[in-house]
Amino acid sequence: MNPTPTGINSREQAAALANILHEIRPDWPVVSLMTNFAEHREHPASFADIVVALVTKAQDATLRTPVALWHPGPHWPTKAKTLLPRGPRCPDHDTFDAATCPCCHG
Repeated sequence: MNPTPTGINSREQAAALANILHEIRPDWPVVSLMTNFAEHREHPASFADIVVALVTKAQDATLRTPVALWHPGPHWPTKAKTLLPRGPRCPDHDTFDAATCPCCHG
């Protein structure tokens, strides 16, 4: 049995996802999204989990650029969260990640 491939595995996948995100966020050019994806092409999550996470996060109107799409957070499916790199710890509540600390962001 072959393991599920991880990351964005082809230009076609990248282009499809970039066009979907551009539909959600017209202010994010497809070319910029493709560059962003190239920087994360070996992400450990499956392509399906990446699609779910990035489409979910792109709907956050407070997000100005696509850079934060890849940050750990609640937009990632549960099964992908164990694969994500850990973010910095909250300086006030060291048992939580700074970006998702429920005490600070709750």
